Amino acid sequence: MSIKTTTVYNCDYCQKQLPDDYATTNGEGKGYYVKKAHDTIPLDTPIAGCTGIVVEVTLGTPKDDHHFTDLCDDCRLKFLKMAVEHLERKVAAEKEGLNNDGEETNV
Repeated sequence: MSIKTTTVYNCDYCQKQLPDDYATTNGEGKGYYVKKAHDTIPLDTPIAGCTGIVVEVTLGTPKDDHHFTDLCDDCRLKFLKMAVEHLERKVAAEKEGLNNDGEETNV
């Protein structure tokens, strides 16, 4: 009698099950999750000949005790928003710095 096992892939952060669409096996029958496919967002209109944008969101760095790479859409969106807010503040500060460099100072 053989025992069938089912492999599921969960979000590294919240443990919600990741979509089965991106789970596959290699030629040796070993299961893995196709992260690049999961992270690819298709474009309705190609940009510079590209039909998708790969959005990889990683929480933590390799030096951290915890390093989360396989994230569900909810967690990816949450952390991506945090990253976008950080970049928007950085770009705004850089633009403000450029504007201040061009202004004359009254002494």
